[in-house]
Amino acid sequence: MSLKTNTKLMNNYEVETPEGFKLFDGVGEIEEEVQILKFTLEDGNFIEVSTDHIFIINGNEEQAKYLLEGDVLETKEGLKEIVKVELNKEKEKVYTLLEVGSSDNSYYTNDIVSKNCKFLGSQSTLIDSDVLERIQFSDPVATKWQGLLQIYKQPVPNGEYVLGVDTGKGTGRDYSVIQVLHLRDEFDIEQVATYRSNQIRPHEFSQVCVSVAKYYNNAHMMVENNDIGQSVADSVWHEFEYEELINVDPKGLGIRSTKKSKLRANMLLKEYIEKDRLVLYDERTLYELSRYEEVRPNVFAAGRHEHDDTVTSLLWALYFVITDDYEGRTFENKDIDNEYNVQYGVWEDTEIPVMNENAEQGDPRWTPSVILDDDML
Repeated sequence: MSLKTNTKLMNNYEVETPEGFKLFDGVGEIEEEVQILKFTLEDGNFIEVSTDHIFIINGNEEQAKYLLEGDVLETKEGLKEIVKVELNKEKEKVYTLLEVGSSDNSYYTNDIVSKNCKFLGSQSTLIDSDVLERIQFSDPVATKWQGLLQIYKQPVPNGEYVLGVDTGKGTGRDYSVIQVLHLRDEFDIEQVATYRSNQIRPHEFSQVCVSVAKYYNNAHMMVENNDIGQSVADSVWHEFEYEELINVDPKGLGIRSTKKSKLRANMLLKEYIEKDRLVLYDERTLYELSRYEEVRPNVFAAGRHEHDDTVTSLLWALYFVITDDYEGRTFENKDIDNEYNVQYGVWEDTEIPVMNENAEQGDPRWTPSVILDDDML
């Protein structure tokens, strides 16, 4: 989102922040009218912001568009639950403060912690900022599970797909993310779906991974096995016996993120995006790429108070094309047996194909349409 900056304010203008009153440079006007979200909190306080507005919650940045009823906002009085989210029908002009003098550029708006608007990457980002600015994004053609799964392209018969998986702990901080890529050929790859939640428990997340993989023609799966990710890799392989899990870690299941492997994955991602070999549709992915920067020589990560789970899952999905499991493939999938086949795009909002928990141990059969428990979202 581009900004048009008004006349710079004088030094005697200050704004209240969590660190006290601080100077700021000016007021930026968003060039185009935008859609507005209204958030009402449990204490009756409310705030109206653009869908791209940034809140600071528990030290992390969150865009307004990803917040739901039941989530929280950080206020002067502590965390307050969002009890109502409304999307205004009419678009409006909006403004943002520029270069607020607090350490993280945050300030209070209606007693709620916000951050001044920045979007496109700096010169230290992995992907060139001019490239990020050129990328055109699309709205998903379908969403499932209250928007946690966003589908940009439905699976096509005989298409080859790969999932990149990064696992969070489900405690409301780091996110569990799935990136789904369609491998049309080695140099023509397309992002087709994303899943993102910071509330789902690792075991339930492993079921989601298998289910999404089944939906996309029994897709290959690249699971980062660092920390809690190991439990997801183990569950996918041993409990659900999903044979398309790609194991490139000589010491275990999945893929291990090391300084060497992650640098190789970063350079691969940079090459594919900047040479237009990888088509992206998801706006959240761009947002995180614009903040994914070199924090020390040859080490890339999200900036302070940022998330990069969407980027890391994308790294491992793309990494598949340089594994031994990919070499020599013809992109012609084996036909899926009828009992395993999913009809494209027919899921109900509360349905997901998950493993049949009543099946005997070792039985690979799965149920293509089972109600997903609410506590799994």
